[in-house]
Amino acid sequence: TAQWFLHSHSKQIPTGVYDTALGDPRTSQTDTRASFEARAEPHLSKEISLLSRAHVNHYRFDGRYTRDDAAGGVENDEFRGSWVGFEQRVVLSPIEELRLTLGGEGQLHFQVEQSARDNGGFFLDETGEDGRPYDVGAAYALVDARVSERSAFSGGARLDTYSTFGSSLNPRAAVIVRPYQRGNT
Repeated sequence: TAQWFLHSHSKQIPTGVYDTALGDPRTSQTDTRASFEARAEPHLSKEISLLSRAHVNHYRFDGRYTRDDAAGGVENDEFRGSWVGFEQRVVLSPIEELRLTLGGEGQLHFQVEQSARDNGGFFLDETGEDGRPYDVGAAYALVDARVSERSAFSGGARLDTYSTFGSSLNPRAAVIVRPYQRGNT
């Protein structure tokens, strides 16, 4: 399957937020996001299924904040981001009561640019050669087990590794109980 979206939202901010001039129509923000994703989810057998997913994304933000000249005049903020990613997942169900999920994901954020300036010039300029691209790699495992007709267990962990600051391990565990026919706790 394939899916895509393009969304943009612009708004004026007349409320004087961020120490801006009250009621000035130039104070505004525009957020734009675009994404395309292609995925395949073949079932190789009753016990084994796969998920392969590739995506490309773009984000753009433009902010204009009008202040009086003594406070810097009009501030212009711009943020740009573009990235691609791939995920591969294997789901093993050796018996009906047990499901094991193993997977990995990689993302390359090849455009990461931000700038901010006012009448006095740039006070943030990480664009072009000064942009800050980064990448993310992840591996995860999950176990879902039905212990009885009214109880189940789910547990797993995800390890994310960022080129900018290191790694993060995030475990999770849950016990799901159905004390009565239509209830979960």
